Amino acid sequence: MTFPARCSPSELSAFRRALTRTLDAQNCNLRIDLDEVEVLSSPLLAALIAILRDARERGATVVLRTGRRRIIDTLRITALDKVFTIENTEPDTARDRPLSNLVA
Repeated sequence: MTFPARCSPSELSAFRRALTRTLDAQNCNLRIDLDEVEVLSSPLLAALIAILRDARERGATVVLRTGRRRIIDTLRITALDKVFTIENTEPDTARDRPLSNLVA
C-alpha cells in the first residue's frame, strides 16, 4: 500500500482501519510505500507506529519502503529504523552514512 502523502487525522485513521481490516482478512505482512510522503510529521509517525502495533498483535510484520532521502533521515534520527524494517529503494549507496554527516 502507498501511504497517503497529505492526510487529515480522520484520513489517517481510515487508512489505519483499512490496513487492520486487511490484516484481519488475510494472513499477510504489510509493505508500505512512503515515496509520496514529503515529510514524516508527528501524526504520520504516530499512525505508522499504531499500524506496526496492530500488525504485531496479529503476528504480521511491517516493511517501510522508500527512496526519499528526507524520509530515510527522519526514520534514522527518530530511531524508528530500529523498530521498522526499512527497504531503501534509493539508488545511491550513501544511505549508510553516519548520522553526524546528515544535513537537516
